[in-house]
Amino acid sequence: MNKPPPVNSPDDQQTSARGFCYACFKAEPFCLCDSIVPVDNKTRIVIVQHKCERCHPIGTARIATLALRNTELRIVWPDKVNTFTFEPQDLESTGLLYPGPGATDLAAVPADQRPRELVLLDGTWGDVKKLYKDNPWLEQLPQYNLTPTVPSRYRLRKEPDDQSISTIEAIVQALGILEPETPGIDTLITVFEEMIDRQIECVENLPPGPSRYHNRRSRHRDHRSVPRELRGSLRNLVIVDEESVPWSGKKRELIRWFAIRPHDGSVFDQFLTPRAGSTLTDIHLRHMGLCREDMNMTVLPEELERLWNGFITPEDILVTWNKGVLDLLEDNVENGQKSFYLKEAYCNTRGGKCGHVKDVVRAHGLPLSTVQLKGRAARKLSSTLAVTMYLNQLSDPVPDCRKDLP
Repeated sequence: MNKPPPVNSPDDQQTSARGFCYACFKAEPFCLCDSIVPVDNKTRIVIVQHKCERCHPIGTARIATLALRNTELRIVWPDKVNTFTFEPQDLESTGLLYPGPGATDLAAVPADQRPRELVLLDGTWGDVKKLYKDNPWLEQLPQYNLTPTVPSRYRLRKEPDDQSISTIEAIVQALGILEPETPGIDTLITVFEEMIDRQIECVENLPPGPSRYHNRRSRHRDHRSVPRELRGSLRNLVIVDEESVPWSGKKRELIRWFAIRPHDGSVFDQFLTPRAGSTLTDIHLRHMGLCREDMNMTVLPEELERLWNGFITPEDILVTWNKGVLDLLEDNVENGQKSFYLKEAYCNTRGGKCGHVKDVVRAHGLPLSTVQLKGRAARKLSSTLAVTMYLNQLSDPVPDCRKDLP
């Protein structure tokens, strides 16, 4: 399938590299974050995404993951034989939204039989079929389909028929059936249409001339892909990480929250009192490089929030290796800080996937700074700090290769 050319604003013809929002994955002139309203959905939405869709400039799954409180995004990569497989999680009361031959209209399902968790496959229709074919266990899930009352509003990507709609439209229609009383669901469609309108307006305002899409590979991708927040002095960055142990079901319990400010080297480190039902064994402690005595100075989440708010400032930007770290923080304190994930930024500079942060450190031979923390936490923070500094150096100004383009 041919990819559409990247959409650029007219002003981009005269500038070097534009800023990029690593929350909604849009260039700054098209950032959608201010338009997104949080939605407290009760039905858990699990989006299983083909790897080719993760950075698509007009993909819609990102809108859902930013707006829905109860959601999960799982990106699937191919194995050595190009099979896109992923392991099932807890399948109790889980349904698959997929228009298979035996699917049931979701609107016709009785209220007491409706799923509490809904899985959606995200990608082009060819990618979605590939994900479904490579994971036979999906056929064991109850399958549901939707009956759209109007054609898809997705005017930038062609759907195979009038009954096919985008991921965000499917999520909105499904939640409208399962929990119509939940406020804010329709705002996702508003953001979606805003994205489409902006892209169309940009295309219509492009100046005449040859397309630059065929010259895409000649650009300095590394420099362009580094977020603006990782450039310059790093004054407002705070690198954060955690230690956690198993808790209820699939969840984990935060027992230690720590951070470092690269600009001045100041460190935050606090242990939390484990909640009832969490599993904190001596094996876990040894793995973290800790002992039982270290847990004598713990605080409750309310005290953690007070201490944490005394360390950060409103201008600070939280940097973490992946999304799961901040999810644990938000389970314990109210977090209103701007943030982004270092793993996504690094993968975009490389044009592919990567493993753990320690794998990146090893691959590039990055030096580790000394962080004054006890146990494994020092190595985790120093590794993330090393990758942060690597991307910071990578963003040093380079000659503007666009001036050589026709």
